[in-house]
Amino acid sequence: VSDALALNNTIASLDLSNTWLGVEGAQCVAKSLEDNVTMIYLDVSDNRLGLHGGLAMSELLKSNDTLQDMCLAGNKLCDRVADAMAAALRKNEALTRLDVSHNELQDRGAQRIGEMLLSNTCLKDVDLSWNRITGKGGVALAEMIENNKSLHVLDLGWNSVGDECGKHL
Repeated sequence: VSDALALNNTIASLDLSNTWLGVEGAQCVAKSLEDNVTMIYLDVSDNRLGLHGGLAMSELLKSNDTLQDMCLAGNKLCDRVADAMAAALRKNEALTRLDVSHNELQDRGAQRIGEMLLSNTCLKDVDLSWNRITGKGGVALAEMIENNKSLHVLDLGWNSVGDECGKHL
């Protein structure tokens, strides 16, 4: 698939969800899409990409400036991936929707994403549901999105953010 993607200039949407893609497959797909100018939607959800697959997807976000919607749900992504993704998205001016639900993101990852949202004006929809974010991470996100005027949807469902986060939102 990755070899074909490198040569293809017509496919705008690619769904590789639940395909047992794996780390090596994710790295190959990410590499092949770095310079792609037609892909606007990529779904690699439920592939258990883990740290290295998630880092490959973060690298993709650094270089690709046409991808608008990325779904990374259910990939066992950790806070180190959130750090890399947040760094990439500080400069990315194309992505409008990011789904990192059903992962293993915790408070530090939520905080890094919140910090990124201070400067990113393109993201309109961020799904952080079904992670391991507690009140500390929820409060950090709430405080950092106060001045973000572009974000329309922030999904924190099925996290343990509690009353303190609710007060700040």
